[in-house]
This record gives sequence, C-alpha cells and structure tokens, in this order.
Amino acid sequence: MPVLCHAPRRTMLAPASSGLALACLVASFGAQAQPDSDAAIEAAEPAPTGLGLGLAFNSRQSPYAGVDRKNRVLPLLTYENSWFRFVGLGGEFKLGHVALAPADDLSFALKVDYHLDAYKSSDSAALAGMAARKGGVWGGGVVSWRNPIAQVRAEWSADLSGHSKGQALSLGAEHRFGFGPVGLTPHVRAQWQDGNAVDYYYGVRDTEALPGRPAYAPGAATTLEGGLRTDFTFARHQSVFLDLSVVHLPGAIKDSPIVEHANLSSVSVGYLYRF
Repeated sequence: MPVLCHAPRRTMLAPASSGLALACLVASFGAQAQPDSDAAIEAAEPAPTGLGLGLAFNSRQSPYAGVDRKNRVLPLLTYENSWFRFVGLGGEFKLGHVALAPADDLSFALKVDYHLDAYKSSDSAALAGMAARKGGVWGGGVVSWRNPIAQVRAEWSADLSGHSKGQALSLGAEHRFGFGPVGLTPHVRAQWQDGNAVDYYYGVRDTEALPGRPAYAPGAATTLEGGLRTDFTFARHQSVFLDLSVVHLPGAIKDSPIVEHANLSSVSVGYLYRF
C-alpha cells in the first residue's frame, strides 16, 4: 500500500539528478527554450542534508542572431534539509512522497527559481530597436518518479514576475551509470511553452518591425534537449563534473527573424566541495 510521508528521499537525478554530488549554477542563464535552467544547473543532487560550495564555468550558445556565446564563471551553492532544497538560483519546498516499492516512489514539491532569460537591443545589430526582454522569477509544481530504470521529472511553472505572463510544462528523464568513482548520466527533456512565453522572447512586435525584420508572433512551441553528464569523485568530499548538452529549437522559434541557430550547445565544468 502506498505510504505518504515527508522524510527526504535520495533521488537518482538532480532535481531529477543522479547522486552526483554536483550542482551547476551556471546553466541557469538559459532562456526557457534553451537548456533547462534547473536540469543543467543541478548537475548533481546534493546529499540528503548539508551544504555544498564550489566553482563552475559555463559556455552557452545564444539563439539570437549576432549574439556571441556567453561564457561565465560563477560560484556554486547547494543546500538541502528535510523540507527544503536550494540549488543555484532556485529552491524547492518538499511536500512529501508516496512509496510504491523499495526503489520506486513519487515525490512532490513546490518550486521557485530565477531565470536570467534576457536580452538588450545593444546585444547585436539584429536586435537593434527591439525592446529589452527581462528575466524573472518562475514558480510552480514538481512531480518526480524514481524507479529502477530512470528518474522522471514533470514540472509546471509560470512567470511570477509577469514579464512574459507565460507558462511552461516539461518532462525529463535521466539515469546515472556508476563505474566506481566515475558516473555517466545521459539525460533528455522536452519543454512546452505557451504563446505568451515564446512570443515574448522570440517574437517581433509591430512596433519593432523593420525592413528585413518583419513582425512575428510564433505562438506555443516545444523544445527538445539531450546531453551527457560525467562526474568524478576524487576525494571523500570533493567532485568535479563535465556536462555537455544540446537543445533543438522548433521551427516556430527558429523562423523568428531575430533567431539564428536551431541547435544550441552548452558545456559546463566545475568543482564542488560537499560538507
């Protein structure tokens, strides 16, 4: 019989992440249609309780025409206790879990995080005359299913800041294969965004239209992401990681006059000390 309780359970992935010991803050720059801010941020799940500190480097390709890759070095911070988990720029409040079998359960959480999805008209010539697009706070609910095959994670979120007035649904899965101190974690994810979110970040308003840049309202769209994460624990409290991923943008986004790339690559490397 399923049992509902609130004790934390160690999952296989982070936030659908494997027990890597890493949390990669840097990938949180990605726009909603870019590599998942949290899936890439959380290159690994922290211990059930405790603090982790480190440093990471991320290089991410921008979808916008004429905008260079974004290369950043940022500190890593992860903390978790019985009720709350903080990773990168986001936090989750644990609502509990339903045990289905010894290695099979569902867990539930409320989530809030900050997305640095933004651009300015000065970022490239292709964006000249465009109104700035802002990032903001997104929040919603999370359901994770841990089973022997994979960790599956479904999320609903909305733009609480009200900049895009958008909503998003995502479904992702990953599984960690351990080889002693080394772990390999393939991961996949699909994310649907409503027309408000996609139009805000990839549309061109009538007032922004120019010769060669017509008005464009793409509507709802679904992006696909795949990648491979590698982690290496070289000491009791210390780990390093490498995460490679690619996001494919659908035609509704790629056809925007301000978008140049249909496939967006991202690489993150970092170090974490777990207390």
